[in-house]
Amino acid sequence: MKFLRSILSSMAIAALSAGSTTVFAADYPIRPITIVMPFATGGGFDATARALARGMQAEMGQPVIVENKVGASGTIAANFVKQAPADGYTLLVGTTNLLSFPRSVMPGLAFNPQAEFVPISGLSRSDLVVVVPASSPARNMKDLVELARRNPGKLSYGSYGIATTTHFCIEELKRRTNTHLVHVPYRGAPTTDVVGGQLNVACDVIPAVLPLARAGRLRILGVAAPTRSTFMPDVPTVAEQGFEGFSIFTWSGLVAPKGTPASVIDKLSKVVAKVGRAAEFQSQLNSLSNETWLVSPTELGSFIGSETVKWQKLVTEAQIKLD
Repeated sequence: MKFLRSILSSMAIAALSAGSTTVFAADYPIRPITIVMPFATGGGFDATARALARGMQAEMGQPVIVENKVGASGTIAANFVKQAPADGYTLLVGTTNLLSFPRSVMPGLAFNPQAEFVPISGLSRSDLVVVVPASSPARNMKDLVELARRNPGKLSYGSYGIATTTHFCIEELKRRTNTHLVHVPYRGAPTTDVVGGQLNVACDVIPAVLPLARAGRLRILGVAAPTRSTFMPDVPTVAEQGFEGFSIFTWSGLVAPKGTPASVIDKLSKVVAKVGRAAEFQSQLNSLSNETWLVSPTELGSFIGSETVKWQKLVTEAQIKLD
């Protein structure tokens, strides 16, 4: 009899637990949601998060707050969200470096993001382009590679710093073409020195270079992303110019702490997809020369996995280390 009562008790607990999960998902959200932003207010990622929050609030009927936790290349924010309850009320806007860069170049990140976060949706894509001075003899990517081969170690390229996407972009080109260019890391944009001719090449985001290209002050050779940019559809991708599979862009995606109920992830994913298709969100991204990048939880998880493998290979082969 005791054994039977024990079995019945266990079944009741399991049923209650399943029922509470169902109710939780059906009622969610019942209080404000916080989206943690790793970067300062006023930037492109922050503007994207705030546009998302406004749309989510309208759809879900609860306040959605953007909280900026700045510092340590975004790892302060990531560590905060990792330690938050897995209930769908604390989310992270994850970015290229936070979710896919090797931990050897992200020293503040003491855990594996793929193991600790659950993907919800992609948000935005910001394309990178390869640029040279207007006076450069390079008219396309093949010209640039040939120029580098004829002048090994004599060409320099700038980036936003060691272990940034702008750094990895040219390092990946070097790896693929077996060329040698000298890296000059900057604390900010290197584009001014490309215009002035102090640098031979750089990889930068479209908003930083498009006005200069239109003014004839520098030349855009190719888009590093896998497809052409809607903001410069006449510029071919690097991949189109003979470098098959070349694909580098900065991106953002929404993730939650590990253990967040699947039903909550599903609900959030559907809401984000609806908000992302809305005119306000599209307009906000277009004003930043960014594109909407709406991918499912499964697609985002697979993408992060493949990107992690790619960056680890590059960091290892190019022996990239933080100073």
